[in-house]
Amino acid sequence: MRNACLISFLTTVFAAAVLFASEESQRRTEFNELYRKGQPKEALEKIKGSTDRESLTLIAKMAAGEPNAGLAEEALGLLLAVPDEDGSVAGIVAQAWQGATSFERKVAYSGKVSGLAFKYSLLAVMVQYVAAMDYPESSAEAIDRLRREIDRLAPLARRDPSLLGKIKSLDNEIEATKKNPDRYDAKHRKYEELVANIGKLAGTAFTIDRKFPKTIAAWWGVQQGEYMNQDRITAAQKKKAADEAKKAGK
Repeated sequence: MRNACLISFLTTVFAAAVLFASEESQRRTEFNELYRKGQPKEALEKIKGSTDRESLTLIAKMAAGEPNAGLAEEALGLLLAVPDEDGSVAGIVAQAWQGATSFERKVAYSGKVSGLAFKYSLLAVMVQYVAAMDYPESSAEAIDRLRREIDRLAPLARRDPSLLGKIKSLDNEIEATKKNPDRYDAKHRKYEELVANIGKLAGTAFTIDRKFPKTIAAWWGVQQGEYMNQDRITAAQKKKAADEAKKAGK
C-alpha cells in the first residue's frame, strides 16, 4: 500500500513537471515569434514570470541586446527578481552583463546588480572587461601627459626646429581640452562609476589610476577563490534555511 501511494505521488509530480516544461516551451516559442515580428514588448510579456533556465537565458539575451533601453532594463529587472538559491540566476545575469552591447549599458547595469547575494559570476566578467579596457584618462591627466611631452620635446627643438610644429600641435590640443574637458571626462566619469559599482558588489573600494586595469586583474587573481567560496557558503545557508522552513511548515 505504501509503495502504491509513493508511486502515485511520484507520477503526479512527474506529470506536473512535464506540464510545466510544456508550458514554458510554448511561452518561449511565442516569445521568439513575437520578437522576430518586431514586437519586443509583447514578447517580454509572454515570458514574464518564467523561472526555468532556458527562459531566463532568453530574457538575458534581451537585456543584453534589445535596442530599446527601457525594455532591456525591464528584462534585467525580471532576472533580478527571480529567487536565486544556488547562484545559477546570478550566472545568467552575468551573461546579460557580459553581452550588454555598449559601455553605457554595462555601467548602468553595474549599478543594479551590486546587491546580489551571489557575486563570483558577475565579478568574473566585470573584472575581465575592465582589465582588458584601455584606461580612459581624465582631462587633467590628458593635459598633464601633453605637457610632459612638450617638456621632452622643447630641448630637442633647439637642434631640430621641425619639432616646433609638433609642440604647437600639442599646445593646441591642451587648449582644446581645456575648452572641452568632457571629450575626456565624460567617459572617465562613467569608468569611475563602473569601478565604484564593482567595488560595491565586491564589498571593497578601489583606487583608480592609469595602472588600474592591471591592478584589478592582479586583485582578482588573489581574491577570486574567496568569492567562489563565499558563494558556496551562501548557497549552503539558503538551502539550510529552506529545509528548516519546510520542516516548520509540516
